Amino acid sequence: MIGFDNADALALWLASWGTDFSQWGRDGNKTAVDLWLELQQGDCILQGPPPLRIVRVVQVVIQQEGKVLIEGAQEMGDGRLRTRRFFPSEKMKPGEPPAAAALRCLREELGVALEQVVILSEGGTQTEVGDSPSYPGLQTEYHFVEVAARIRGLSGQDFWHENLAHTLNDPVKRHHWTWITPEGNR
Repeated sequence: MIGFDNADALALWLASWGTDFSQWGRDGNKTAVDLWLELQQGDCILQGPPPLRIVRVVQVVIQQEGKVLIEGAQEMGDGRLRTRRFFPSEKMKPGEPPAAAALRCLREELGVALEQVVILSEGGTQTEVGDSPSYPGLQTEYHFVEVAARIRGLSGQDFWHENLAHTLNDPVKRHHWTWITPEGNR
């Protein structure tokens, strides 16, 4: 695991390994400052050389009336819109159990009270390695854990939720949620 004193030191190290920053901070992509903050908050670790970002992610599957809830888009603080198509997801903190991360995800990203949530099941871990959609050109190893949940009182209509963590250096201002059939049709 590698640590950096600041975002500039991180960017210099990444550049020394040929990381192309030309798309970072554009078109919904995050910046080197965002990555440095993720490292500081324990949302990911960085290994290398060469650079490899490692992220543990809980994905919460919510089904209701034959549809599943996905995040259709994220609205960034500067107005950029980043298209998604993911289940409600949250980066897990070191040592955090998947169910606890799922509850934190639902509270932060959907504004759901913990009393409304029933955790139904926890799946195993699935690993994928590839180019990061948030940091183009940065190889990332994702460890996904799926948690199925039911939420009492959740609207069956598409909705958005203001990101309360936005004021705490999270670049996402608002989450846009939509219901789709499991085949992907609305």
